[in-house]
Amino acid sequence: MRGAQGLKVHILAELPANALLAETFLQYFDGMVVDIDVLAQFTLALDPEHEALTYLYDEQNEAVLTLLRQALKAAKKAGKPCELISRHLDDSPKLVRWLHEQDIATVIKAKA
Repeated sequence: MRGAQGLKVHILAELPANALLAETFLQYFDGMVVDIDVLAQFTLALDPEHEALTYLYDEQNEAVLTLLRQALKAAKKAGKPCELISRHLDDSPKLVRWLHEQDIATVIKAKA
């Protein structure tokens, strides 16, 4: 128990470095939350709100999936929870299939 009065402290993995080094960071936290959309934004170095670039934004990109895989693997190895958040999951059928292949049953749907 790391937090006062049983408070659990999780790292928010939005940056590619957090996913890459998740195994190291999880030593200091009770779990991890990965915001898929923001992780994709930073991984692809794109602003998804910029209309001229929206065609390039893809949270199903292999680089994003590799980072997600790394984070999930690290959490499993550490025996700690890893929760995923997405605002655009309904628009990402490849990502949904990939998550099912990884045995991820629940993704928190954030409001857009």
